[in-house]
Amino acid sequence: MTRVAIVYDATAPECAETGAGEAAAVTSVLEVIADVARVAEGDGMSVRRVALPGDPRAMLHAVAAIDEDVIVNFAECWRGVTRFEVGVAWALELRGIPYTGADPRALALCLEKPLTRAVLADAGVPVPRGFVAHTIEDTDAVPEEGTWIVKPAAQDASHGIVRESVARGRDALRARVGALEGRGLGPALIEEYIDGRELNASMLDLGGVLRVLPIAEIDYSNFPTGAPRILTYAAKWEPSSEDYRGSPAVLAELSPHLRARVEAVALDVWRALGLRDYGRVDLRLDARGPFVIDVNPNPDISRGAGQCLAAERAGLSYESLVRGIIAEAHARS
Repeated sequence: MTRVAIVYDATAPECAETGAGEAAAVTSVLEVIADVARVAEGDGMSVRRVALPGDPRAMLHAVAAIDEDVIVNFAECWRGVTRFEVGVAWALELRGIPYTGADPRALALCLEKPLTRAVLADAGVPVPRGFVAHTIEDTDAVPEEGTWIVKPAAQDASHGIVRESVARGRDALRARVGALEGRGLGPALIEEYIDGRELNASMLDLGGVLRVLPIAEIDYSNFPTGAPRILTYAAKWEPSSEDYRGSPAVLAELSPHLRARVEAVALDVWRALGLRDYGRVDLRLDARGPFVIDVNPNPDISRGAGQCLAAERAGLSYESLVRGIIAEAHARS
C-alpha cells in the first residue's frame, strides 16, 4: 500500500502577506487537499495531512518526521508568505522523499517574475517589453502615453491584480505602483499591455510523455463594459463578482498553425524553466503572435480548475489526473 503525505502551510488561512481581503486564493488549498485525499484513499492509499507550523524548527521537525512513500506538495506559501514556498520545497528536497510538482529551482524562477522574463527571453521565448519599479520614482522615464499592466513582481494567484492594474498613461501607472507599495506587495512588474486574446496552455508530464493539453481561452465577451479584459483577483476567486462571471475559460478555437505555434512556445517555457509533472503557461495573442504573460509551476488542481478542465478535455478524469501526478512523483524514488 502506497503511503502518501500531503503537506501544506498551517498558517496559510491567516494570509500574513496578502491580507484577509484576498484569503480565498490561500485557503482554497484546503479544498484541493480534501479532493486529492479522497482520490488517493479511494485507490487504497493511506493519506496523512501534514500541516507545516510557522515556527522554523517545528516546520523542519515536521518534514523530518515524514516517513511516507511520496509527498504531495501543496505548500503554496509558508507562514503566509509566498516567497517562503521555495524554502518548503528545499526542505522536502533535503528530506529525500519524492514529492509532486516543481523543484526549488523552478519555483524560485517562476515566483520572481522579472527573473522568469529574463530566463525566457534568453531562451528566445516572446515576452512583453517591461521593467521593474521598486518605487514610484522608477517610473519617471516612462512616456506620458501608453498602456501598461502593473502587477506584483513576486506574487501569484492574481494577488494585487484589480481593474486599475491596467494603467493608461504615466499618472495612472504611478498611482498603481504606489498602491502596490502601500500594500507591501512591491516591487512592481510593469509590462506592455497586450490587448488581444488570452490563452491558457496547461501541460502534463506523465509516464515520460510531455504534452500540451487542449488550449483554453478566456472568454471576455460578457465582461463588464469598459473594464480592461484581464483576470483580476475577483475574476479568479470571487464567484459572485462581475469579473468572475464574465471571464469563463472555454476551449480555444485556433487554426492548426496557430495551435502548433502556441504549443511550441509553451513547451519552450517548460524546458527553459525546468517545470515538472504539471504546469500552465498564460499567453496573450495579438497580430505579432503569442506573448507569455505568466507561468504557473504548480497550478491549482481542485475540481473545476483550469488544469483539471484541460485534462478532462484530453480524456483524463479528475481521478486519473491525481493518480497520475502521484504515481509520477512516486516513480522518482
